Amino acid sequence: MKTLAPLSFLLLLLLLLQSCEEERSEMSSIRSSGATAEVIVVMEDGLWQGRPGEILRTSLTQEMPGMPWGEARFRPVQIGPKNFDKNYQRHHNIIIAQLNERLDSSSVETMLDRWAKPQRLIHLRAGTAEELIQAWKKREENIIELLRESGRARMQRLFAEMQDVNLKKRMMETMGLNLTLPGGFSVARMTPEFAWLRKETKDFSQGIIIYFTPYEDTTYFNTQLLINRRNQMCMLYIPGEKEGSYMTTANSFPPESFRIYFKDRFAVETRGLWDVVGDFMGGPFLNYAILDEENNRIISLDGYVYYPNNDKRDLLLQLEAMFYTLEF
Repeated sequence: MKTLAPLSFLLLLLLLLQSCEEERSEMSSIRSSGATAEVIVVMEDGLWQGRPGEILRTSLTQEMPGMPWGEARFRPVQIGPKNFDKNYQRHHNIIIAQLNERLDSSSVETMLDRWAKPQRLIHLRAGTAEELIQAWKKREENIIELLRESGRARMQRLFAEMQDVNLKKRMMETMGLNLTLPGGFSVARMTPEFAWLRKETKDFSQGIIIYFTPYEDTTYFNTQLLINRRNQMCMLYIPGEKEGSYMTTANSFPPESFRIYFKDRFAVETRGLWDVVGDFMGGPFLNYAILDEENNRIISLDGYVYYPNNDKRDLLLQLEAMFYTLEF
C-alpha cells in the first residue's frame, strides 16, 4: 500500500520549502473554462522544448493508476507568454514558469481564483533553467495535488447546479449521507446499509456503490480485506447482464491503494479494474474506504465506469469529484 501525505501537510511543506501562498484575490464572477484535466502552461518556447518543459510534461502526463490502458493524469497545453491573453487567463488550471537572471533564489507561489472561478494558478520563478527544474521537483507532489483539487472543484460547482435534489434527500434520509450527485443517476437499490446508483446512456455507464463495514482497528484497512469486502458486496448486489453473472475485482491487474486523508479523515484510496464473472464486461473502478470513527465503521464509496473501446479518465474523474462532495 502506497502512502500519500495529507493535503494539509503538503501545503505546510510547500511553505517550509520557501514557497509562498499569495493572498486570495477578490472573488471573480467569471466562470473558469477549459477541458477536464487540461492544464495551461505559460512558458517560453525554448524552455518548453528544452529540459524544463520535458520535466513538466513528464510529471503532468504520468499515467493514472488503475486504468485499462495508459491515460495521462493531465493534458498540458503550452502557451507562450505573449499569447497568454484573457481567453487563456480564464482557464481553471494555469502554470506560469518564468526565468529572471536577477533572481537569487527560486520561488513557487499559488493563488486561487485570480482571473476566474474556480481556478488554480501556480507561478514558478527562477534565475536559471536548472533552478526552475529543481523548484518544480521539490514541489511536484504538492502541485499535482492542488491541480487535482482544482479540477474537482470545477466539476463540483457544475454538479451543484444540476444536482438531483430528490436523490440527495432520499440518500440522507435512508443512509444518513450527504452527497451531491448530478441528474441522470437512478437508484437500483438503496437500504440503510447499501446503495447502488446507476447512470446508463447509449454510450457509457457510470455506477456508484456505497456500503458500510464495522470498524475495530487499522487492520480493517488492509488492501486485500478491502478488496474482499468489495467483491462480497458486488457478488451479492451487482449482477451482470447474463443470469448468474456478477461484478468482481479483476485478478489480471492488481489494484493499487494509497493511504490518504479524505476531507481530514483517514482513508484508503484504491484503484483497479473490474470485470464480470460469467460475462465479458469490464473497466476501471475507484474506491474510497473512509474512517467514520464516531460510528465505528468504514464508509466505502465505490465508482465504476463502463465505456468499451474509449478513454475513461474523464468519467472516472467525475465520480471522484462526486465522492468529494460527501459531508458527514
